[in-house]
Amino acid sequence: MATKKRSLRVQHPAEYYRSKRTRLAKHGIVRKRHADTTKVNMHGVKSKWTRHCDHLCTDAVNHLENASKEDIMTFLQWMLDSYRRIRKRSTVHAYKRILFQVYRKSVGIDFNKEANEEINDYINGYLTIRYNLDTSINEKPVIDVNDVYLVQYHHWVHDTSVFPDERQRIQLALLILLQAYTVTRSRAVSGNDGKVRTFDTEALRYHTYLYYLQRLGLVTGFMQILNPYYIRRGSGEGIKAVATQAQLQQVMCHINAATYQAYINQRVQCDTVAAFLGSPLNKALLKAAGYMSRYINPRAPTNASYLELKNIKTDPTLVKLIELRDTLS
Repeated sequence: MATKKRSLRVQHPAEYYRSKRTRLAKHGIVRKRHADTTKVNMHGVKSKWTRHCDHLCTDAVNHLENASKEDIMTFLQWMLDSYRRIRKRSTVHAYKRILFQVYRKSVGIDFNKEANEEINDYINGYLTIRYNLDTSINEKPVIDVNDVYLVQYHHWVHDTSVFPDERQRIQLALLILLQAYTVTRSRAVSGNDGKVRTFDTEALRYHTYLYYLQRLGLVTGFMQILNPYYIRRGSGEGIKAVATQAQLQQVMCHINAATYQAYINQRVQCDTVAAFLGSPLNKALLKAAGYMSRYINPRAPTNASYLELKNIKTDPTLVKLIELRDTLS
């Protein structure tokens, strides 16, 4: 006879709830539960804040808890002076946003909104001009069904790349179709137990799938480096054409429907000329110009020529490094 599991939902004495309220009031605002990647980003920015405070000879925790807009502006400028690889304005905004997450976790309240607007103006104005920050926005390519067909065709017919064994070749084709059909994120293909995997005996490694996919995109002739998110955007666009807003939100696994704006095709999918003139729409032209295959070049070289390889082998710097390697080994 099966025993009934004891319920944990039991009413406690009044003193328990009084003490619970006291503890909640003592700890203040309830902190958010961040994802693992967010925790890593917050730890990195917190480490940079600590180094910044060490440079100023001040306590990092106290300086953060009492930070003003001037302190944040000074930190961002110190970041640009110390890390010269930061060249895009969007990166500076990302560091500021993550620093505010660290601030909220430490202090328990959000940073002042009016001060945040002034910091944004400082980034967009003074820092952008002084450090010549790149303000361009990277294009977000979209792959449609014709592009997926082209990739699969090159994968099975023209691709001569070597895999550890032919199982990976089959898996790559399956994963491309699976991601296109399910509109999943790159790391979201999982089993019933929630573990990410390809099958029961070997875990699915995202970086391996990404490497094979990018290599296949190079063989196919795409100008942009092929990425799993391009497939997700194309699948989302296909769902949007036949589903309601609520269904699109469900399929894309978005909490807010407005999140899809970050996935939408940046190429306008509407023949504005035909709409203005009242003439029939040229859908074929829009499809040809709106997806990744518009830049494809099947004749693009995928390997270095004999002369290029010869020049590389005789490069003085490379020759010295090879000699150094041989002496060390």
